[in-house]
Amino acid sequence: MLQRRLPVWDAARRLQGKESPPEEGSAAGEDPLSEELLFEEELGDLDLPSAGATASGQVESALYTAPPIQPTRSPVINDSRREAELEQRHREAELERQQRGAEVERRQREAELARRHRQAELDQRQGDAKLPPSSQPMLAQRRIPESDQRGQDRGQLQGEDAWTGRQVVSLWWILAGAVCIAIVWVFLSSSFNTPINPARMEEPERLEMNEDMSNVPVADFVARAAEILPEVGNVLDSANSAGGPELAQFIRGGEESWARREAWAERKPSASRGHYPLTKRQLHAASSRQHAYLILVGMDSDHLEAVAYFVSDDDGNFKYDWEASEGYSELLPGEVNQLTGKEPKLMRGIILPSSFYTPSFPEEEFQCYTVHHRDPGEFVWVFARRSSEANKRVMGHFNSQAIGGTLGRVTVRVRKGPEGARSNQLELVEFLNSDWFMPTVTPKP
Repeated sequence: MLQRRLPVWDAARRLQGKESPPEEGSAAGEDPLSEELLFEEELGDLDLPSAGATASGQVESALYTAPPIQPTRSPVINDSRREAELEQRHREAELERQQRGAEVERRQREAELARRHRQAELDQRQGDAKLPPSSQPMLAQRRIPESDQRGQDRGQLQGEDAWTGRQVVSLWWILAGAVCIAIVWVFLSSSFNTPINPARMEEPERLEMNEDMSNVPVADFVARAAEILPEVGNVLDSANSAGGPELAQFIRGGEESWARREAWAERKPSASRGHYPLTKRQLHAASSRQHAYLILVGMDSDHLEAVAYFVSDDDGNFKYDWEASEGYSELLPGEVNQLTGKEPKLMRGIILPSSFYTPSFPEEEFQCYTVHHRDPGEFVWVFARRSSEANKRVMGHFNSQAIGGTLGRVTVRVRKGPEGARSNQLELVEFLNSDWFMPTVTPKP
């Protein structure tokens, strides 16, 4: 029986051969494996028996009558894809060659620059060696960065480097630092402004304790305050209840003052109250020009603040000072229309600063104030010359301390203003006291 071995084709291998590109290492002249040649080689391996070759004619005839097997050829690899891959590899090889050439050129250029730098240093050393030792300048060696050296060799100095001469630290920064240091020094010197040779400081006057109270006007009043309060209260009640000539024995000034009080009763304002404290009485001691006096503060019948003044006569008896208590004045704010002539008039009132000025009393020469008696709505303007003693005392009056109920009270002398001034614009000519009390009864001008 005729036996024959037929080639077995691997379909998976054939498909893989179609998809994968040919190996780079394969020779260009080699032909791919031919299926036809492989089939012919396999035919030579057939086992034909030697004894019965002629005996089986049917089999032999059948062998030669069988139709020949037509081998199939493998698909041709895509030529366009192969060309694209070859072109891509060619471009990559060309790019790598250019990069290598650029790197070689850069290294050659750096080597050339280094050679020039070494040659320049060598020439400088040789030139310095030829000079005498005394003429050789002391130069600080400074290593210039490679990037700066390259820019200098190419002559590309621009902007600030061209002006500063390639200094490592810019001169602008040096100038800015110097300015900052100067500013800090100015501030520190002003804060520590200590004179080099300070003047010797005089020792301030120190207060000393003095147990001798004989020279203090109010010392006796303070020591006997509890004893004096009921006494002055009785005097006040008697003065306000008595009438006619009997009043002279309780008031300061006696009969002369009583006649003046009768005339004052017709002139005093209708709202003239606040001089008869009845409840919550408090006694205070004060002095003016070494004259001691007492101030009784309390509430009147209308529950308003009231103040009464008292003095001690030569016999040690207390008298009611009605002029200071009621604010006796030769001129009241409502009587300015009756003022004639240039004779100064006594006025007691409450003074306040003001900013009203007129052509008759310009601000450059005068200081303006307002003075009212009991009613703040009825007042007059008084003007004191800025350089006068009266104005200085008025300014000091605002800085002085006052006992409750006496704040702002002053005793002054005023006169009619210059021509062109209104009747309620007066000139302040004298400042008598920072209260309504006066050391003498109705002081004469």
